[in-house]
Amino acid sequence: MKTGQSAAAGSLHYGLVLCPSCNEIIDTLPTNRVKIFHSLCDSPACREAAARSAGLGFAPPASGAAGEGERP
Repeated sequence: MKTGQSAAAGSLHYGLVLCPSCNEIIDTLPTNRVKIFHSLCDSPACREAAARSAGLGFAPPASGAAGEGERP
């Protein structure tokens, strides 16, 4: 059983989820060491910047119908 400092240390949130575009902290995660994860935030500017850098020229839709936008 964990007691004292070891119990408190086990519940610390060392993991960070960062937006690679604006470096905003999106969330924290309980990890046993420092870990950094990247995920886009909900900002339209960040999503458009990510789409431009990927060469898409537009922000992809959140969800689309199957087969939509496919080339023959």
